[in-house]
Amino acid sequence: MTAPAKGDARHAVSPPMLDPASAEARIGMAWRELRRGAATQAMRDRLYSDLLEPAQVDALDIVVTSDGCRMAELAAGLRVDRSTATRVVDRLVADGVVDRRSARGDGRGVRVAATERGRRLYQEFSERRRLMLFEVLDGFDDADRRTLADLLERLVSGIDTYTDRVPGPRTAR
Repeated sequence: MTAPAKGDARHAVSPPMLDPASAEARIGMAWRELRRGAATQAMRDRLYSDLLEPAQVDALDIVVTSDGCRMAELAAGLRVDRSTATRVVDRLVADGVVDRRSARGDGRGVRVAATERGRRLYQEFSERRRLMLFEVLDGFDDADRRTLADLLERLVSGIDTYTDRVPGPRTAR
């Protein structure tokens, strides 16, 4: 077995301990609190009510903004496997939010499209999200908002690069 190449995430046996005051530690703590805060029932109630779960809203967002899509496109957009996307769509179909249609020119292909109810719900969720963002970002001036947007886009890109490059743990089946 060859040793991992220098620069490979598996190269170091363990990462260095972080100074709690370091930027990396502060980012990690903020990430944790952001994830926890976004997942609270209070946030869900304000953004989604009891109509749909966040994953369903994410799927509806992709379906509406792309004016319908194939299941493979939806799975890629959600960053999940096809079976997970199928389960989300099954719930949306059962709720009358989307429907499945045959893809034009491909008898085996399935296309997911929003129903009228789905488009109305999407508009409602989009408006709630817009109002929440304006309130949350109220203390940020335009330059801060642009900087935050740039940094968040870079963070997402870095996460994508990491997940593409570093293998995840394998679970026993």
